[in-house]
Amino acid sequence: MKPQNSLILVEYKQETEKKTEAGIYVPPTAENNAIGFLRMGTVIAVNRKEETEEHDIKPGDKVYFNKNAITTIPTEKDNVLVRKEDIYLVL
Repeated sequence: MKPQNSLILVEYKQETEKKTEAGIYVPPTAENNAIGFLRMGTVIAVNRKEETEEHDIKPGDKVYFNKNAITTIPTEKDNVLVRKEDIYLVL
């Protein structure tokens, strides 16, 4: 897969509810109130043009992105497309 324009292919696993040791189920939104709209994923592929820019994002980078700006890919379970403008932090 080769993303076009400023799109970046990111591996992002949707959060599922977790069970505490006491048997209480915690929904994913309750855990992420501190970061709200940000989610973390791993870059899988970027457009070659984006790789050559001064502030490049390359495959393997961990990124924080806006969860409301993702585009899901029907054939890819854990992969989403994110615009470069919606990435807030590269680790």
